[in-house]
Amino acid sequence: MPATRSLDPTDLELLHAHLALSLQRAVAPHTEYQERPLDWIVEKLGIPRETLTWSENEGYETHAWDGTRDPLVALLDGLAAAEDVGVESGNGVGKTFLAACITLWFLASFEDSIVVTIAPKEAQLKLHVWREIGRLFPRFQRHFPSAQLLDGKLRMKEGVEERETWAATAFVCGVGADETLAARAQGFHNPDMLLIFEETPGIHPAVMGAFEHTCTGEHNLRLALGNPVWQGDTLHEFCLSPGVRHIRASALDYPNVVTGREVVEGAVGRASIERRQEKYKHSPAILESRIRGISPKQAHGVALAYNAADHTRTWSDAALRHAVQQKRWPVYGGIDFGHWRFAFVSAVVDDEGRVHLVDELFSQREPLETRAHAIHEKLQAIGASRGTRIYGDSANQTDINELNRAFRRIGSPYHVTSVDRESKLRRPSVEKLNDLLGRHALTFRSDLGAGQKWRIGLGAASDGIPETGSRLLWELRRWRYPEPPEGQAQRQDPDDNTADGADAIAALRYMVMSYLRRAPTEEERERRELRARQVQAGIPYELRGLPPVRDRNTDYGLERLVALEARKHRQRGWDPRFERGGF
Repeated sequence: MPATRSLDPTDLELLHAHLALSLQRAVAPHTEYQERPLDWIVEKLGIPRETLTWSENEGYETHAWDGTRDPLVALLDGLAAAEDVGVESGNGVGKTFLAACITLWFLASFEDSIVVTIAPKEAQLKLHVWREIGRLFPRFQRHFPSAQLLDGKLRMKEGVEERETWAATAFVCGVGADETLAARAQGFHNPDMLLIFEETPGIHPAVMGAFEHTCTGEHNLRLALGNPVWQGDTLHEFCLSPGVRHIRASALDYPNVVTGREVVEGAVGRASIERRQEKYKHSPAILESRIRGISPKQAHGVALAYNAADHTRTWSDAALRHAVQQKRWPVYGGIDFGHWRFAFVSAVVDDEGRVHLVDELFSQREPLETRAHAIHEKLQAIGASRGTRIYGDSANQTDINELNRAFRRIGSPYHVTSVDRESKLRRPSVEKLNDLLGRHALTFRSDLGAGQKWRIGLGAASDGIPETGSRLLWELRRWRYPEPPEGQAQRQDPDDNTADGADAIAALRYMVMSYLRRAPTEEERERRELRARQVQAGIPYELRGLPPVRDRNTDYGLERLVALEARKHRQRGWDPRFERGGF
């Protein structure tokens, strides 16, 4: 029997060193693959190369590529070259699976690196990229036995916390410009860092901006993925940013579709393409987005049917001043107060009752006195009278009172009236505004908001993203109904988060209300009677000194809307003439 002896301190030190060396070898990075992500995914995870390099399959010799050639390989090449990459894709082309592979490759190849996967909702992360990471993890752990897969976290060795190195973590950013989330986003820093944005069109621009500020190192990369919603969404704007490699992955180029056989099990194929073509045959923009990865010019489900070609007019201050003072066209205004934000719009109404948006102010973090001065100067520029009607939300009565005091301090004749709660509930709906747009009874000055500077997502914890131009038009193009879950009906109220708060649209609605609530002047009644006599006498529309319209029978007068609304209420036993609130 061999002699035994107790371990002395030297033996313990040697044992500790041996264990430490074994652990170090167990997590040694695959540095030789830092510029070869495709080879690492094929060789270490066992993914068939032809599922990623589509052109290696039969049938591609004569295939005319609809999108980027071999888009998944182009994506990997971009990251290997230390470039930011944006991918707009159709459904079912493998982008989520590849994002999981990329997460593992980056951790495997760059020691002490950080990978952050970002999505608007927790379910989007857990059901997509992290589910794929879970499926691939057993293959990954063969190379890195000390790696641990937790709930929304992958650690390369024990004891690594969220903000420590060599780990991947899931980050739910929400759909709005949440200041706390933006502050958390700015806390990620590392020499080797990869940010993967899933479902990017649903991520608020302010959150994207906060993460951009974290990318200060030369090897801090961003990969944005998703199905495009429209050309103004977060994904498309990221793809067109300087230094970003823009890739479009079309389902029409996918191996299952091109070859006619199931190269990748369960992925998009010819039958699923045909089903989508039938489902979206009346929505070509959705069809191109979901199949070809092409960004539509306008978002699906956009709330207001604004079209620049149909709804803009060119006005000069001199022409507006002449119309207000000589033709006696009335001026109306609307104001909305928000946290950090302030929106004002003004309009003139012509003889036919059409509303022409002529000016706006979108102010952030500016003193009240500055805002009062700006509004005063804008109204003075077009000769607005002392009696100009400006309405604001009664929920902001304190703000309205302070603004009115500021007007008095600077000697301005203008005054803001608050809208009571009952009237607020009856403010012009989306349908009414669209009716005005459809009849060309609501137009916008062509240079509206020219030179105006503001920031998207500005808040206490975020400086936001710089923007120049009309805030109102920016909101009009983005304000849309949220996409309903499968099998559910569309909500009837647009989501303010899609327009960073929809403050200017709120001001627009109060402005239209300020017009609808007023009683017609004697001159307006006389002009209306004159028009009625002209129509009765058969005088052609274009001979009455008015611009031609598509339909001579079009009734532009917003008074008609008031009359219809009043008739509706009288049928219910209520007459708006006897209530100050009006319509």
